[in-house]
Amino acid sequence: MEEKRLSNHSQIEDRVLAILRHLALEPEAILETSALYPRLVNLLRDEAGYGNCALMVPDATGHLVKVAAVGHRTNERKRAYPLSCDCLASGRTTDDTFLISDVEAVPMAKRCSYLGKGSLLVALLRSGPEANPSQTTLVGAFLLEHENTNAFAESDCEFMHAIAPYCAAALEIARRCHQAQEMAHHDDLTGLHNRRFFQESLQRELKRASRTGRPVSLAIIDLDKLKRVNDTYGHIMGDNVLRIVAQVLAKSVRSYDVLARYGGDEFVLVMPETKLTDAERILRRLAATSDRARLDHLSHNTLLPSYSYGFATFPQDGKTFEEVFAVADKRLYQAKARKGITS
Repeated sequence: MEEKRLSNHSQIEDRVLAILRHLALEPEAILETSALYPRLVNLLRDEAGYGNCALMVPDATGHLVKVAAVGHRTNERKRAYPLSCDCLASGRTTDDTFLISDVEAVPMAKRCSYLGKGSLLVALLRSGPEANPSQTTLVGAFLLEHENTNAFAESDCEFMHAIAPYCAAALEIARRCHQAQEMAHHDDLTGLHNRRFFQESLQRELKRASRTGRPVSLAIIDLDKLKRVNDTYGHIMGDNVLRIVAQVLAKSVRSYDVLARYGGDEFVLVMPETKLTDAERILRRLAATSDRARLDHLSHNTLLPSYSYGFATFPQDGKTFEEVFAVADKRLYQAKARKGITS
């Protein structure tokens, strides 16, 4: 796609406003990172003609990684770029835009280029008070490329400089919404999913199982005599036990199972497409794993209690959330009664 030349400030403003209008009409694209990432690069392609554009965001290791692209980088293998753009300093046009007219003439910039030739324009996206740049946070970067040298003009830099704050704000909003959703679905103490997420997951899996005819199993796992640990060693030790047990369980379940803390000393496990006999086998394996962990932690002065469990499977044990949960709960208390545990 040929670049749409931006010849004056009026055109730059028109393109910026066009992109903002699109985002305003698509609130879901602002609230969901999975929708926002591809939408931003598609808008840069459609409204400004940048046919080879990639959006990068920081990852947990402190590097920029591609999250969306159009053009050449669409099928690029995962690469990480340092947050510092010092290697592009020779192409700096503003504090946050870098234009390299001939990539092959700047070896460090060539490493950031997918093509290894032509032109490269990088626009950093920062969130925070513009009046105090030292307090801003890098939330992303656009990498624009062209096969030809000298393909980008000063007006392209002006356009990217103008649109960058709005894109950065959108990324920050989406990031905060994602964090809020994660917090709403996770238990603060153990880091596992919480009761609300479990309930939503089980309801969803039951609906899917009703459509497909496939089974889904549920297990309720209850720690035996955690109150004794709290009474003897204190609640700090009790909380530590819950965290360790959560880690042991999380490492032992399948990637597509849903493990959550239901409350107090109870955990729940949703096992999609798992029949009753398979669920029982999985729970026996979890119990064996817990036994090994209990021995391992004796040397660390951490007493891990054993646990009891009850399980149920759709559809033979029930066809609704309430029915399946009630059967699993009944079997849990039967298991505790067999051990002589009343609470």
